[in-house]
Amino acid sequence: PVKHTALGRFKHEAATIQVATDGRVVCYMGDGDRFEYIYKFVSDERMAPGSSDRDHNKRLLDAGTLYVARFEFTSAGEIDGTGKLPSDGAFDGSGTWIPLAHNDQSFVPGFTADEVYVFTRLAADAVGATKMDRPEDVQPNPLTGLIYAALTNNTSRGLAGQPGPDEANPRIINRHGHVLELEELDGDHTAA
Repeated sequence: PVKHTALGRFKHEAATIQVATDGRVVCYMGDGDRFEYIYKFVSDERMAPGSSDRDHNKRLLDAGTLYVARFEFTSAGEIDGTGKLPSDGAFDGSGTWIPLAHNDQSFVPGFTADEVYVFTRLAADAVGATKMDRPEDVQPNPLTGLIYAALTNNTSRGLAGQPGPDEANPRIINRHGHVLELEELDGDHTAA
């Protein structure tokens, strides 16, 4: 049998680790193609401090929950694709980390856990995650805890048959990309 990866199968452009305040490891990831997704993985186990249990720490990404991001917007009706700020003065909103799978348990109707890990993009489609402008690098700031996602470009956004602009991806034919700033609920990297 082939062992799946709990981090999912997609075009990982980066996998950046943050140790949460409770000691669990959170891995932020971007899928670097147009109209793909931002993911995070939260480990079940906690990191052993220092190098006291190196073998334990090397296995932290083997068991936990894989999530995908879905964004809700405060000014959805005002996003016209030009990149102009809405009347509230910011591209803002809230989001949810939608659980896809926890170890051998799938949260995606019609998918087994193994199917979620192998067909991760299709699982994200099925739960209505937000299609992004090529999320390349997703990194937490070690001082503030804010997460920054580099969205490199998407020259197909807004074209016929493709998703239009939204607050997380506010420009059609986004040639130059943008940076998205995320703040976890109460600063907790394990929050959904």
